[in-house]
Amino acid sequence: MKKLLISSIASFVILYSLSASAQHNERPLTNRDVVKLLRIKLPETAIIAAINSSSSHYTLTAKARRALRIAGATQSILDAMEEKEREGFHRLVDSRIERQCRSRSHNHSRTLLQT
Repeated sequence: MKKLLISSIASFVILYSLSASAQHNERPLTNRDVVKLLRIKLPETAIIAAINSSSSHYTLTAKARRALRIAGATQSILDAMEEKEREGFHRLVDSRIERQCRSRSHNHSRTLLQT
């Protein structure tokens, strides 16, 4: 029981510091960070929570996945990393489309005013 309480407190402190660090520095979580979390034996749920609560920049090639597996990453952790990357990709595409639409709208308005 005492061991579980200490593990929970340690997990909370690490997740809080990761989340605060990500918010202040806007530094994304990387494969290396996930490996560090695995090395200190954080529970899978805590690692997935860290992945879900921060921005990310993962490399998920076959070689990188193999390295993560060797470090102890479960399929659930790899799935969470992949999902986070997919979300980031969609946000990037959406923001680019939005900028293009605004730019075209602005140019179209300018053309109408000139005629």
